[in-house]
Amino acid sequence: RLSNCTCRRLQVLHAGCGISALGPFIAASFPTAEVLNVDANASAVAVCSRRCPSDVADRCSWKVADALRLAEAFGDAPRFDVVIDKGLVDSLLHGGAFVAAAYVQ
Repeated sequence: RLSNCTCRRLQVLHAGCGISALGPFIAASFPTAEVLNVDANASAVAVCSRRCPSDVADRCSWKVADALRLAEAFGDAPRFDVVIDKGLVDSLLHGGAFVAAAYVQ
């Protein structure tokens, strides 16, 4: 079972987290996961970080950053094992296929 895994830390990026509780849910479900929740909206990031359950708070972090400019926010150093995108591409598609394609690249 993944919940009993003693493997190395799993680095998870939750792009476009908004006010979702998905990041803390992932951390609670996978004890080896460290989740970085990213959104361009500073208010959403503040709300989510305050709502994070204390039992996973040490493995969840938040950053205000534009998902279209993650390289600017993180540079070349950070690497993630998993990238979660729960609805961000749908939102970007409303801005046109070019914007969504730029994100996916």
